[in-house]
Amino acid sequence: MTTLGMPNNAPPPSPSDAPDVHAHTDEAHRLFARGVAAARGGNRRMAEGLLTRSVQLNPHNEQAWLWLSGVLDDPHQIAFCLNAVLQLNPDNARAQKGLRWLADQNKLDGTPKPSPLTEISLTGPSAAAPARSRTPDAWWVRWRQWQHDVSYLKIIFLSLPLVLVLVALVLHQSFAQAVARSQEPPLLLTPTPALVVDAPMLVLAPLLAPTPTPIPLTEAELAPVSASRTVLYLEQIAPIRRDLQLAVDTFRTSIGKPGGSVEHAAATQDFAALVTQAQERFAAITPPPELAQAHQLYLQGLEVELLAISAMQEFYESYRVEHANRAANRFQEANALFATARLQFDTRLAQLRSDSSVSVHTLR
Repeated sequence: MTTLGMPNNAPPPSPSDAPDVHAHTDEAHRLFARGVAAARGGNRRMAEGLLTRSVQLNPHNEQAWLWLSGVLDDPHQIAFCLNAVLQLNPDNARAQKGLRWLADQNKLDGTPKPSPLTEISLTGPSAAAPARSRTPDAWWVRWRQWQHDVSYLKIIFLSLPLVLVLVALVLHQSFAQAVARSQEPPLLLTPTPALVVDAPMLVLAPLLAPTPTPIPLTEAELAPVSASRTVLYLEQIAPIRRDLQLAVDTFRTSIGKPGGSVEHAAATQDFAALVTQAQERFAAITPPPELAQAHQLYLQGLEVELLAISAMQEFYESYRVEHANRAANRFQEANALFATARLQFDTRLAQLRSDSSVSVHTLR
């Protein structure tokens, strides 16, 4: 079986007179791992070079020979690798099957091309390529490994500002979700027919006056009007707040995905356009006097958020850390303004619910 798969004119492996290469075992293992990764990634030429150097340093690696046979094109070289596998492990079924297939397909006819693989010997405790090729390759491998380590450091350095921005966005999302869970359906100020018929005004009159002092007619008429205006205002800003929440979720998902600065910069630009549109819609609504301060705080939060987005755009253009830090601080400032405004919105809404549970008919 072994003789069938060997190249026709290739000399049999002979003992190598190179010195012991036990010191290169670790290097051979690293080259093998990188060669396997290149083969799985579809880069056959790089895998061929890495695996060839790996078996030169450590020709007793059965898996290295097997992987090398899978990235070669020359049938004679493939047969040489499969025979090397069988010399190390005569029971290897994949090598046996590969050699049978090459023989059945007449792939081993003709003269084999010269190859450095034929100079490798599997006899003796260890073997290696000629000494003349060991020193330059070892220096080259160390240099490539240094470049590899430096590239990892660059990636970590450039990712740190993005991590800070993502932390700020997570805080922003947490505040928004907490407020969304605490919100209830809008207050219905129109009484049901059953309440109008079964509960006359004279029956509920004592509940409308907790103190003996009578309520003037003008004040009783203005209270429902003020409450209605407040509810109308909250209903008008509700879709704007939902659109903003959706924009924040979309932006955070976009910049959290792997991609280059071009994709992240485009997502930031889209987010800025949505926030600007929401700011214009929010500013066009006239708030009731009770929520004028909360309305102004929300507008200020949108303005600060736009400044944070602008800092993000500057960061993607230059990748300077100070722009990312400024964006994170602006996002935190905007979150504080949004939280204060939401608290006033929720407090006023809770007050309206409490009042309506006592005096339903006054809100007709």
